Amino acid sequence: MELFGIYLLKVSALLVIFWGIYLLFLQKETTFKSNRLYLFSGILLAVLLPLLKIKQTIFVDLTTAASNDALTAGEIMLEEPSGFNWMGFLLLVYIAGCLFFAARLLLQLVSIKGLFKNAHIWREQDLKHVETSRQIAPFSFFKSLFYHPKNYSDTELKAILIHEKVHARQWHSLDVLVAEGLKILLWFNPLSWYYQKTIQQNLEFLADAETVDQYNKTSYQYLMVQQATGDSLAITNSFYNSLIKKRIVMLNRNQSKKIQALKAFLVIPMLALFLVGFNTEKVYQFKTSSTTETVESLASVELTISKNTTDAELMRMKKDLAKDAIDFSYTTVRNNAKEIIDISVQISGNGANGGSFKNSHSASDETNGIAPLVIFIDRENNLVSIGSKGSSEGRTARINLDKGKVWISADDEDHQEIIIKEENGKQIVIIDGEEVSEDQLHKNTVRIHMNEDGDHEGYRYKILTDGDAKKQKQVKVKRKQSKKENQVTIIRTDTDEDTVEVVDPEGGFFFIDTDGDPLYVIDGKIASKKDVKKLDPKDIMTIDVRKGDAAEEKYGKKAKNGVVEIITKQ
Repeated sequence: MELFGIYLLKVSALLVIFWGIYLLFLQKETTFKSNRLYLFSGILLAVLLPLLKIKQTIFVDLTTAASNDALTAGEIMLEEPSGFNWMGFLLLVYIAGCLFFAARLLLQLVSIKGLFKNAHIWREQDLKHVETSRQIAPFSFFKSLFYHPKNYSDTELKAILIHEKVHARQWHSLDVLVAEGLKILLWFNPLSWYYQKTIQQNLEFLADAETVDQYNKTSYQYLMVQQATGDSLAITNSFYNSLIKKRIVMLNRNQSKKIQALKAFLVIPMLALFLVGFNTEKVYQFKTSSTTETVESLASVELTISKNTTDAELMRMKKDLAKDAIDFSYTTVRNNAKEIIDISVQISGNGANGGSFKNSHSASDETNGIAPLVIFIDRENNLVSIGSKGSSEGRTARINLDKGKVWISADDEDHQEIIIKEENGKQIVIIDGEEVSEDQLHKNTVRIHMNEDGDHEGYRYKILTDGDAKKQKQVKVKRKQSKKENQVTIIRTDTDEDTVEVVDPEGGFFFIDTDGDPLYVIDGKIASKKDVKKLDPKDIMTIDVRKGDAAEEKYGKKAKNGVVEIITKQ
């Protein structure tokens, strides 16, 4: 709502510029054709220019603090509004006004269509004459001329039809309809009404000027005064209207030189000032401390979304990520205090090395608003993770194999090393120096990124004992080579844990040795073990192995033996 309100203010400001220059420099000139083009262009530019952004590049030093400030959003706390929701009320009033004037325009169009009934219709080249029995003032609408022929003498009717033919053949109805559309958009702004009347007035001046080229000027002016009666629709070009005096004055004004039309170009510097002053978007580029070379995109990005993150901040995140070809899609539900109480996020894109990544997350809390979400994107290693900030249980330990690199990361930290050791008979789990419970560790998801080339082998998950090297245990992560395809093997040597192996038994792709059959999910759809064995390893992008509470929380009791989630490259 805030963004749209700002847009409407910018449209109104541009209308002030165009209308003001017309009143000061153009309205007394007889350059009616160029004035028509100027006024019509004013509407189009007023509507479109606020959507145009000028980028201003600002260079800053690439430091840890600068990176965090530039890439982390959503921590701005807003004062909780109380009482009546004025923003919501104003939005409803605006929409109601738009609907009212749109319905009004529709009724006028229906009224015009009704004039065709029981009328005598005949064609004159490209024009259609609609001789109606209704007592109406003559008018034209696009290529149709509407009039009651018995109300006028042949001489009067000839002058009237010359005037209306100018409107019809020069498509003046298009200008009027565009001005009506502007009035619907800015119905609350009196300037939009004046602007529409200015357009209609200039169109009448133009038609009058071309009519007197074919008809006696004195007789034509007398006819206008004599017949200045009757009502007409707002969206039509009527011969009779309340501008008779001004039309007669303009008919007798000395013709302006064509060079006077150049006054319209005075609007250009005003538009330039508007764009620089109100449509400039700052873009930050980082430079290292030792060189001025800019970094167009960072290898990793971390964003934070809290319940107080505004729509403008979310849109800025989306635009910034789009610069690196990362799609950031989201839906939010807010309460009366403008806090996010429900959010769904989906992120996908291509990594720096040609791979791809994808992840989604949903969170909801109608009472307190959502807990802060941390989104970590590592383009270098094709990784995106989403989780609650500061929650060990929300972390997802990922083992990523990519071009010889084997490491484990969590949502709000970088490269991790998980160490399990025994002290005084108690098993302690440490993630990058922070102690967590073993139950929390077991809830994590192990993600295997498939890669066809390179030999990957690493030992980053260590189990240590009190000085007894023979009792040391390890979880290996390595890639096996076979004559058929590459396989990835995860071997848990701790006898208290299930063994998970990815091998090539009897031509199949892999199997999981657990107490029961796990649930298989391929591209979001539940699949069978046979479907999994049919997969070609080359077509697999990621494999997620979920166990315990993490599996049941997402898929229910049918995932009690764990879940294997497979995302293919398709």
